[in-house]
Amino acid sequence: MEKIHITLSNQQQLRRIISMLLTVTIIFLLFPVNAYAYDSTVENCTSTTIINCASENASYADGEETGVLTRTTGILVVAHGSPEDKWNQPVRDAVEDIDCPYPVELGFLEHVEGEDIGTAIANLEKQGVEHIITVPIFVASASDHIEEIKYILGLPSSIKEKEATEAGLKVISHNAEIEMTPALDDHQLVAEILDDRIATVSQQADKEIVVLAAHGTSDAADLAVWKKNLASLGQQLKENYKFLNVDYGFVALGEPNIRTVVEAKQKENPGASIIVMPVMLSEGTFTGTRIPEVLDGLTYLYPAEGQRSLLPHDDISNLIVARAYDAMGVFAGGNGAENSPYQIATAEQLDQVHNYLNKDFVLTADIDLSGYKNWEPIGAFKPLSEKPEDEETPDPEVAFTGTFDGNGHTICNVAINQPEGMSVGLFGCIVGKQNNPCSISNLKVKCANVIGNFCVGDVIGFQYGNCILENITLTGNNTARGNIYVGGILGGSDMGNDSAELKDCNAAADIVVLGDFGNSAGVLGGALNACSVINCTATGTVTGEGDEYFALGSLIGGVFEGVAVINCHADDVSITASGENDTMIGGLLGYAGTYDEDAPTQIAECSTNVTMKVSDSTERVGGLIGGSFYHDLYADARPIPASYAISCCATSGSIIGGGNEVGSIAGYAYNSTVKNCTSTMTINCVSDHVPQVGLYESSFADGNETESDS
Repeated sequence: MEKIHITLSNQQQLRRIISMLLTVTIIFLLFPVNAYAYDSTVENCTSTTIINCASENASYADGEETGVLTRTTGILVVAHGSPEDKWNQPVRDAVEDIDCPYPVELGFLEHVEGEDIGTAIANLEKQGVEHIITVPIFVASASDHIEEIKYILGLPSSIKEKEATEAGLKVISHNAEIEMTPALDDHQLVAEILDDRIATVSQQADKEIVVLAAHGTSDAADLAVWKKNLASLGQQLKENYKFLNVDYGFVALGEPNIRTVVEAKQKENPGASIIVMPVMLSEGTFTGTRIPEVLDGLTYLYPAEGQRSLLPHDDISNLIVARAYDAMGVFAGGNGAENSPYQIATAEQLDQVHNYLNKDFVLTADIDLSGYKNWEPIGAFKPLSEKPEDEETPDPEVAFTGTFDGNGHTICNVAINQPEGMSVGLFGCIVGKQNNPCSISNLKVKCANVIGNFCVGDVIGFQYGNCILENITLTGNNTARGNIYVGGILGGSDMGNDSAELKDCNAAADIVVLGDFGNSAGVLGGALNACSVINCTATGTVTGEGDEYFALGSLIGGVFEGVAVINCHADDVSITASGENDTMIGGLLGYAGTYDEDAPTQIAECSTNVTMKVSDSTERVGGLIGGSFYHDLYADARPIPASYAISCCATSGSIIGGGNEVGSIAGYAYNSTVKNCTSTMTINCVSDHVPQVGLYESSFADGNETESDS
């Protein structure tokens, strides 16, 4: 997983922000070989690069960070093997499809020359692996073959030395520490695969009986385990998919025999359909010939070739990883899939999310990050390519693209100090697609202190594409500091061709815009593009520490091309903008608007209770919104201001300072409407007859027409 730090000139940032599209203009490599190293090595390298006019003692890497597990851990997948390669190939494919950062090798127990267990172990050790997690992909852990594998690996086994000699088993010589996980057994992913297969022939589940067909064993104790696993799988299928009944039978060894079970079910339920589903890893003689021969003459539904075994199926790869991770303790449980997210119970497990950016996660406990003095954001912004048209689009390979369910738990003491950083937060850059949204939900963050430069948020630095941000709460003493796009929950967003929603989120934070020419900061969010904001609140402070900045808001600095801001409230918020020549300062939003007169940004049922202190040179100051978006820097691309529609909103508090465009609702409005709004806000200690809109302009009729608010 590549971690990236990108540094941009503030002036370049400001001049390239057009239409709220984030632009990466210049990447400075601050270190001659590597700016950041994560579980990586830098060996036998030389450099004559000059850094800040210095050539001596220049660092090869700015920082090194180590995950919970080093790359000395590897995964050994063991399958039985078959003389028929059509049985073996789906196994190879499943191992090839495994998505994890650890070395993985496949070894067959028998029948496959050159791909045996010993060769696989040797390959892992050649890669520096010192700790091997062995995952046997057998139907059941209770098996003579499992005991054979244990013996070969030098693990405790029921096989005695004499028996091993007679069977030709030899312990493989190895240096690595080896442990072994359970087999497939009754894992929920096995049940899900079986259902996918059954669905190819099922027509009406509540009138169908499924009979699972397994190989079986002659050992009574082992057979009891097989029966327990099959009964568990049957129960999962019945509960989850509502089949009339699910039973099982054995094809080769053990009772009940599969034919006996099918005959009994047909007799007991003459109106029901019988579906026979093999519980076998890969297709071969048993699925193609043996089961049909045993059931010859009986009427039943049977999946077509290619659907009669667990393989091929993506969930086998996921199950292998899940078994390995359970053994490693990488996560507390789950397999990273939507229906079985990785479970996070410790700070170390949260840190591992950096390595699995496209997976799904759920918190199972509160997390304290005080042990991480400078947390590395989860997901980074890197341009999709070097092409000019891609410089504003993040590369999803290094961004977080999965889902993260806080499950009501709290992550506290987030500390990040990246003063030149881009996309800085607990999550740095998150990316979603229309048919595959990224989401962060049900999460509480407490006592975060985040410093960055561009797109800075205590929770999320930058969001791109189709993302769902819901029920996120920022509580306690939180600060976010940066120059451009700074917010408590979200720094900046750009939707590309999608849209997003920020819903039921609450932020308490102190936000600071650092330096001159900064813009877009709010307690909840910095700058949002094409993103609806619904049922959100903010309390805290927003402070501008330089000159000539714009777009400060109690809730959000700027909402551009935003669909709607509905039922949002800023209470007990203080805004201080003491710099010279600032603009667009609002009690809820610094600015808002679209360029579609028929679809202006909707701001409805919102309220503010704020104290705003601005310099006398500050223009476009409003109790709810600073104004329609317009700035001289962007006049070539956006020659006219944007428009919005405000309705049923209320403001209270006070405004001290400001120039000529100051209003209790809006400082400036262009082709915009303000309806059914009330205010008790004082402006420079005056409460009577203060204008709701400081300056209203329209382009209707001919030319620009200006009218005063009454």
